Amino acid sequence: MCGIAGYVGYKVATPFVLDCLQKLEYRGYDSAGIAFTQNDSLCRLRVLGGVDNLKRAVSQDVIDSSVMIGHTRWATHGRVSVENAHPQMSNHHDVAVVHNGIIENFDNLKAELQSTGVTFESQTDTEIIPNMIHNNLTGYTDTQILDALQKTTRRLQGSFALCVLVSKVDKIFATARFSPLLFVKSDYGFMVASDLGALPNGEKYKLLDDYFAVISKEGISFFDKDMQPVTLQKLDITNTQQDEGHLGFDSYMAKEVSQGGDAIRNTCKNLIESNALDIACTELFTHTFRIVITACGTALHAGRILGYMLQKECGIECVIDYASEFRYFPPHIDEETVCIFISQSGETADTLSCVEFAKTKQARTLGITNVPTSRLAGMVDYCILSSAGAERAVASTKVLMAQLAIIYMLVQKICKILNKSCEFSFKDILDCANKLDRLKSVSKLDKITRILQHKQSLFVLGRGLDYLTALEGALKIKEVSYIHCEALPLGELKHGSLALFNNDSYCIVLMTQKHLMAKTINNIHEITTRGAHVILITNMDVSVDVDYVIKIDCQDTLSPIPAIKVLQILALKLAKIKKIDVDKPRNLAKSVTVE
Repeated sequence: MCGIAGYVGYKVATPFVLDCLQKLEYRGYDSAGIAFTQNDSLCRLRVLGGVDNLKRAVSQDVIDSSVMIGHTRWATHGRVSVENAHPQMSNHHDVAVVHNGIIENFDNLKAELQSTGVTFESQTDTEIIPNMIHNNLTGYTDTQILDALQKTTRRLQGSFALCVLVSKVDKIFATARFSPLLFVKSDYGFMVASDLGALPNGEKYKLLDDYFAVISKEGISFFDKDMQPVTLQKLDITNTQQDEGHLGFDSYMAKEVSQGGDAIRNTCKNLIESNALDIACTELFTHTFRIVITACGTALHAGRILGYMLQKECGIECVIDYASEFRYFPPHIDEETVCIFISQSGETADTLSCVEFAKTKQARTLGITNVPTSRLAGMVDYCILSSAGAERAVASTKVLMAQLAIIYMLVQKICKILNKSCEFSFKDILDCANKLDRLKSVSKLDKITRILQHKQSLFVLGRGLDYLTALEGALKIKEVSYIHCEALPLGELKHGSLALFNNDSYCIVLMTQKHLMAKTINNIHEITTRGAHVILITNMDVSVDVDYVIKIDCQDTLSPIPAIKVLQILALKLAKIKKIDVDKPRNLAKSVTVE
């Protein structure tokens, strides 16, 4: 969840590390800090809040160091405080560490260290690491420091990406397990970061699990699990994850919501040019198979829509579950199962653990992600890449649109393989994307926003595919506006939820499925009879007594695309009118890299 940055070169490190941390801030903004070498000693500076606060603190000091590590934190172990901010240091202040991930056995290791007299100032799982490295150090050569780092990591259970500074040594030492670290050789020096998009242009490399790296002013050296020097393959990839800024919008989320149509068009174009979808479908779906789909958050909502479409269009029964529950209530999985995993970052820890579980059952695996260098992309048998570009807001918007493009094209391909007709065409998908551009300003939403901003609770309701759309709409509203928002299937209201409705209740009702129109209208009457207010999002010309009607132009099967965009815009407007930083919602971070 956190962001790691590091620099070694012949220039002052501060601007490079701070710029890198700024690009990583969407991974965590509870606190930020740096550590650097200076006169054979280690210095450290930490602040609460985001990187801007760190920049202000740095501006008050003269830091003339060309070796630095930095961190922006999303709190997991320990409250938000300066003591819990990274970098963490050993008792002797001779080892500094920044860490992504979770050390699952840190309690036992901490107790062991305390029994030898080590004291701790933080509640983090990270603070054990510099102290263990210190205890394992026998000297200050590269070999001795790497040996101490390896002895330490062998005892760590869980996931981690580590960058380490040792006093008297102007180098960064790094290792990772189940957490990404990427390196670049650039014109300005040598850098490491936990995200490809945070790095400048240059030769890029990704560290393999339990491999090690040493960054010096002479270059980057890599070592395998046996500490033998290795040459890693350079990443042959165009950096589509580069941060392009706000582009004139007042937030990343506003920009990314506006780019939904582009995300669909670019994804469709690249899928056709790469032929990746044809290859995957031919290999996975031309003989006996059953489908299991798992993901988290917004990606799971995309997965639910995929499952619905596969059952409706292809006649394939799908099992769909939260990745966090997948291993504990596992469906039947074997070599005839195709497991589909969806993740924006490709680093979602719960989802990756499901991939590992599926592989133990000899299942065939398909991944859908936006990041080609991600662990998910490397773990699955076949990977389908979305082409949304960098997404920096915590709330996923345009990547979901790209995922929906993949989903609809995937359903088309499977229908063709199974000799089944499909209700929509490739042209229909592109037409739907083009119509999104005309949803940039939905005038009625301004008045609706002024009313809803004061509400403590909202409901988003629908039937069938509309209910699956409602799940994502409710998530977006609660994520960025902090209004409790619950998605409910309309047919279930009489089984309990109707008790919550009164004259102060506001319900957003989705009605885009013509075969469910009559039942949906009956449900609307049930809601308004209880005095509740209704905002209707529909693609139909109907006469029904509601407070507001928002029209979208789409065929029923493709309705999630425009309906979700309307709800994204509403969530954005609610956050803005409530003066909430929409890019950094409280308690949340972009990439959930810990379980």
